[in-house]
Amino acid sequence: MMQPHILVVDDDRSMRDSVAKTLERKAYAVFQAPDATSALTILSEREFDVIISDIRMPGLTGNELLREVKKRSPETEVILLTAFATVETALEAMKDGAFDYLTKPIQPQELEQTIQRALSAQCMAPTDTLQDPFAGIIAQDPGMQKLFSMIGMVSMSSATVLLEGESGTGKRVIAQAIHRADPKRHNHPFVEISCGALPETLLESELFGHVRGSFTGAIRDKQGRS
Repeated sequence: MMQPHILVVDDDRSMRDSVAKTLERKAYAVFQAPDATSALTILSEREFDVIISDIRMPGLTGNELLREVKKRSPETEVILLTAFATVETALEAMKDGAFDYLTKPIQPQELEQTIQRALSAQCMAPTDTLQDPFAGIIAQDPGMQKLFSMIGMVSMSSATVLLEGESGTGKRVIAQAIHRADPKRHNHPFVEISCGALPETLLESELFGHVRGSFTGAIRDKQGRS
């Protein structure tokens, strides 16, 4: 396996050196850049598996660097760092295609685990036999392209995903895309339940199953959907 190449971008030299030394001990090939402009120059000269970038920097921000990286090298994963975490900045990072978003001070173990997930995602992309998660979805709108990026991110996570929207907006289609994109679940059935069509008294039984005789009318064991 080739040695993973990682670029660390931060205007704080001590932070940059600290992250770089942590990663070098894990046998990664680590490069450094003091700002986004320098990072783009380095990126034009060589390829990277992962870029770790601070968000607040002089000149171009980490988010602007992220967008430019995704234009030039879509397969490169970008992890953003910040000491000023907010829900808004996290959502912006996800919409722009960040693989993950970590809050300073960075915990070495958390960073290492995040990098491992990013590298694993890249390894599975060309070799995994999962079908195209976006098959049947035709969209050129920038908003939809951001949604596709978010689907790719959440599919690598174990987080529960809540889809909201009015009837007919495509929640079922997006749920299926998340399922297809999930390397751990795509070989398992996609189970769809219309909760609104089930009486409240039967919902628990439908989801979790029951054994014969557990209530009136339970004449046989029933396996749940979950």
